[in-house]
Amino acid sequence: MPLIQIIPVEANKLKLRGTIRTPVYVTQARKNSMGEGLVFEADLKTDKHVSHWVLQGVCLVLNTD
Repeated sequence: MPLIQIIPVEANKLKLRGTIRTPVYVTQARKNSMGEGLVFEADLKTDKHVSHWVLQGVCLVLNTD
């Protein structure tokens, strides 16, 4: 995944057609030492059906170590 810019937008101004809601975690373990890890959910553009990505277990990770 290339670098992405995150721009906060009010929920009522979003147009979310053709996107998948992808979880963004802190580490690859999907949690930190305190048992928390989900930072936010990113809406990514896709041409494929949402089930394709869900079955693949797709997520984004902030740290790779």
